[in-house]
Amino acid sequence: RLHGQLHRSADPAQGWRAGLHRPVPAAGGDGLLRPGDGSLHPFCRDEEDGLAGQLLHCRQYAGGDDSSDLPGEPLGETIPNFHNIEFRLQQLHEAIEKDAVGRVEKVKDLIAEIEKREEELCLPERLFREGKLIKRINHCDTKVNNMLFDKKGNFLCVIDLDTVMPSSPLYDFGDSMRIGTNTATDDEKDLSKVSCDLHLYEMYARGYLEACGEILTKEELELLPYASLIITSEDGIRFLMDHIDGDTYYNIN
Repeated sequence: RLHGQLHRSADPAQGWRAGLHRPVPAAGGDGLLRPGDGSLHPFCRDEEDGLAGQLLHCRQYAGGDDSSDLPGEPLGETIPNFHNIEFRLQQLHEAIEKDAVGRVEKVKDLIAEIEKREEELCLPERLFREGKLIKRINHCDTKVNNMLFDKKGNFLCVIDLDTVMPSSPLYDFGDSMRIGTNTATDDEKDLSKVSCDLHLYEMYARGYLEACGEILTKEELELLPYASLIITSEDGIRFLMDHIDGDTYYNIN
């Protein structure tokens, strides 16, 4: 639905829009491949380089202001509570109470560090309930490897769309910063190599505000610097919870 909307509104003169992936119709006529496991896969062609075969795993897809006039029913949450840090904290406390593999004693310092930050980390969820923050259509997994570039390094489009749903732009901004300004890889073992490149942060923030600043509310703009802390902490909570549970979700070497 949204792929079609984006292409109908696309202006070939507007840079990246001309490089949008166009869905290739499947046998059923709707452009979706069905591998038999219940998932849906739009099969698309890269219009700039003519490379067929880019699979975009997608349940629902929306992006930016182009979704504001999207016809049909509002998009739902494909993964409920995905960036709800109150929910993640609840999961962590349940894991601590269960202590499935006896690891809680060894990570008490990490648990204490998270517990003393709980009130500030839950601020966005409180503001949602008070009506001071609104939910918009967001990608919700805005790491740089979910962005597609052409052979010349020009940005084409965002991929890996299974997380696209109503959320806060704070989370998209924060997640981009978490990944994009990190001076090391996510799995770097030498923590002396891990830091935040403030020059990259400033460049990304300037570009983001140039593109989205006018549509963000006063509250969203004020909380943007805080967003990176929220998302980074959320990931830390999830990693710690999985460690306590016995490494049941993340692949651990």
